[in-house]
Amino acid sequence: METDSGNNKSRINLHEGVSLLLLGILLFMRIVWMGLIGAIVGEFAPEWWFHMYILITIAIISMLILWERNSLTTYHVDLTALVILIPLMMIGSYMATIEIYGGFGYSGFSWRWWIDARILFLPIGLALFLGLLLSCIAKKRAGNLSIREMALVYICNQNRKGLIFGVVVGIVVGLILGTLESMLFPVVRIPISLFEIVTLLMYQLINAAAVEEPVFRGFLWGHLRKRGMKDSHVFIFQALLFWIAHIYYLSVLPLSMFLIVPLGSFILGFIVWRTHSIGASMLTHGLVNTIMQVLHFYSIA
Repeated sequence: METDSGNNKSRINLHEGVSLLLLGILLFMRIVWMGLIGAIVGEFAPEWWFHMYILITIAIISMLILWERNSLTTYHVDLTALVILIPLMMIGSYMATIEIYGGFGYSGFSWRWWIDARILFLPIGLALFLGLLLSCIAKKRAGNLSIREMALVYICNQNRKGLIFGVVVGIVVGLILGTLESMLFPVVRIPISLFEIVTLLMYQLINAAAVEEPVFRGFLWGHLRKRGMKDSHVFIFQALLFWIAHIYYLSVLPLSMFLIVPLGSFILGFIVWRTHSIGASMLTHGLVNTIMQVLHFYSIA
């Protein structure tokens, strides 16, 4: 009996250790790679710098989804969040690999197919879909999910109020902050079409929401809470780390650094705290960023 107990404890320690290691890589990529080093390098950073961050972050998040597939709700990753997150991450990994290899002189399909950008994203996409499937199977075995409830419409309906709440907050906050920013720092606006606004929203959902919410409001929050930290303390701590991760705004967008980013981190933390799902905060994040940009830099054609 003691041997079985010791083996179980070893497996738990190994599982937690791997999970923490993957989380540590995610925090390094966002805070050090993109935040601190990005602030130092600034405009001299090569084009592939940002896209490499996106690709590595998506790959590690997909690994964590697989690794924690039996306890994803502990990290605010419910099935609704997965349904939103997985397509965004697949598109993001595809776009990032295209940009990275384009920066090195490769583009499109080539005879050297093993280095082609459009092939490299496939393992990541497969891992993401496998994570969703295994998560559904795990919940089915636990008796928490019927076959009917595994359908997309039922998954999204599970946290319908949370998603609506996230969308409403995103629109309202985006309008307020975007209006404030455009009044304080007026610029010559560029015409933009509705299609381009939708494209901009997708860009923000992928390159901001999908790579930041799982890290700060998802896996970081869950791990800190598992170690005894109160939600109120995690709420403040994640906001602080999120603020530090945007230190590169200090020299170019001081208003964002000292007002918009701290305020946004608390709002996004509140969304997750209230809804228990990063699905809602991803929608909020994407909408706030998009509406702010449109109001500040563009005029609808």
